[in-house]
Amino acid sequence: MSETIRIVYEGQTESVSASALLTSLLNFVSLIEEVKSELPQFRDKKLHIHINKAERGSFIVELQAVLSVIDQIKQIFGVDNIKDLLLITFALLLIKRHLRGEPPSKVEENGKSVVIYNVNGNYITVPVEAYRLAIKSESIDRLMEEIVEPLAEEPGVKGIEISTGEDERLTFDREEFGYLMEDNPLLAEDIQTITKTNQLLVIVKVVFEPNRKWEFVYEGNKISAYLKDKEFFVKIDKGERFGKGDKLLVDLEIKQVLDKELGVYLNEDYTIIKVHNHIPREFENQRLFP
Repeated sequence: MSETIRIVYEGQTESVSASALLTSLLNFVSLIEEVKSELPQFRDKKLHIHINKAERGSFIVELQAVLSVIDQIKQIFGVDNIKDLLLITFALLLIKRHLRGEPPSKVEENGKSVVIYNVNGNYITVPVEAYRLAIKSESIDRLMEEIVEPLAEEPGVKGIEISTGEDERLTFDREEFGYLMEDNPLLAEDIQTITKTNQLLVIVKVVFEPNRKWEFVYEGNKISAYLKDKEFFVKIDKGERFGKGDKLLVDLEIKQVLDKELGVYLNEDYTIIKVHNHIPREFENQRLFP
């Protein structure tokens, strides 16, 4: 059995970096594979995903997902198929967009489906398998974020449309990318936020738009972080110059997610909430605390 998935990256994609589009595409493929690995009814089956074609003049990709059954008896008598897998994957994306980072106001489980109400009173109905993955899988949640993260930094991308034939069509406008990057409120009990003051970051990449991430080296690791200090952006607007290798002394907010297997919290996202000092590379030996 097989199913063709059509992915359209809308907008002026000729001005978008190939790495951003390909990274988004690969993370979508990884999302399907991760959903498959989490569902018991698909664990005895092999999934093969191939790129069929990319049309000229736009970034339109067709994937063919093939699910082959190892146990032929299950193939004959089972009702599970590739369409079910894709519907659950689509439902996970819908849940994230529907909640917009806010806890649901009400959840009703009705056998094979779950009705989720958001804070505005609107509701969606999703397969129960999708809801159960949404409340437990940090890896799936992270992959959904990573589908749009590289595109959020590319103004030429105006949206994504994912479809399987004429049956299912899922569209995200650019304004909705942020909803997929919000914390998943259904995982709130497994997420904690800590704040560390006076942390030293080395600049790797400077980004002058407040809704995009800068890149740094922090404690020997490369990280990406949003910079939310408005006073710091005033200095940028006034012409203060920054470069690769400069250092920032900051207060850093770190989102950590519980690794249930290890029983420890792991760093996932970083946000700079206050910049105390900028140390240009050539003056890096000056005092950090004026």
